[in-house]
Amino acid sequence: MAVLYLTGLAFACFLALLLFFKSGRSQADHILLGWMVLIAVHILLSHGLFSGWALEYPHMLGLTFPLPLLHGVLLYSYTRSVTGERAIRPGFIGLQLLPAIVVVLLALPFYVLPEAEKARVFRSGGKGFEWFGDVSVLLIVTSGLLYSALSIKTIRRHRARLVQQFSNNDRKLLRWLESMSIALGLIWLSVLFADDRVVFAGVSFFVMFTGFMGINQVPVFYSELQHQPPVPAAGLYTGQAGVVPVPETAAGTRGDTGVATVRSISAAVPGEVQAASLERLETVMKKVGFLMEKVALYEEPELTLGELAAKAGVSANVLSQAINTVAGKTFYQYVNDYRIEAFIQAASLPENRKYTLIALAYACGFHSKTTFHKYFRLKTGKTPTDYFNS
Repeated sequence: MAVLYLTGLAFACFLALLLFFKSGRSQADHILLGWMVLIAVHILLSHGLFSGWALEYPHMLGLTFPLPLLHGVLLYSYTRSVTGERAIRPGFIGLQLLPAIVVVLLALPFYVLPEAEKARVFRSGGKGFEWFGDVSVLLIVTSGLLYSALSIKTIRRHRARLVQQFSNNDRKLLRWLESMSIALGLIWLSVLFADDRVVFAGVSFFVMFTGFMGINQVPVFYSELQHQPPVPAAGLYTGQAGVVPVPETAAGTRGDTGVATVRSISAAVPGEVQAASLERLETVMKKVGFLMEKVALYEEPELTLGELAAKAGVSANVLSQAINTVAGKTFYQYVNDYRIEAFIQAASLPENRKYTLIALAYACGFHSKTTFHKYFRLKTGKTPTDYFNS
């Protein structure tokens, strides 16, 4: 077990260092950095108790009491930050820290004991403080499960927004963070029936999982350089079919692929959307249909609602309303339907048989093989290979 604890400690320290030296750290990065430091300290102090060396420094005993109650708080805070949710109000932050403060206050009778007496209490398995252990476990399990559930709910609400804003959202779905939330909930649930050593073995695995998923799925622990395409000249969008007029204010506004765009677009000009008549929405869809069919905007892998709206000369909210009302689809479905149709047409041409199916899918705007296969099966009920062999 000692090797596992030390491995978890090393991972937590390594990830904290990566975050510390990451350029352009966001609020979410700072929260995750603090969380990794907390996990490292927690594992170190707990390992000291398990191995016995902490008993030689009785003044350190009891420092771990409030720490389990901070993990859920940091998970939820990180989740809200990375999904672009509104900042937690200061009063609510104090409320979140209340369980940890309660534990510290309840532990005051222990903290004021002489050092020799503190060591005796730990050697006896908490004799005389059994009540404190019961209360702590109840608070830890309740807090852990609550914040795991809140984090999962926040992530799923975030996904519901994504399909209205992005045509490719694989890297934004935060499946890794949802898995982390579930894993942390299971760890705190295990407190009810598992030995502390087993619980912290789970924590060590949790840290390693965090590092693996954070590095391989999304640029959490390093800075990702992204190429930003140039903004079209004000008033024009030039495509295969010629020139499409676009108002200057719209052309100069490109949708960002980050989370902030999701929230800012969702909050923008609600009155305009409410006032949009069905006739106007149908007109918008005709213009957008022209852009999609003649200019083939769906071929842009990272096409967003904001970008398409700017090129069509309407607000993002009006375009979203038009797609939802007239087409009866989300933005994600609307764009990927065009990509599937374009792919089927391209793959049916004899001159394209020299290309692989996935190469044609990428040319039609799909961002990943997984998304392409998933959406193709959803639309046709078959895999691409089965479809063309039938």
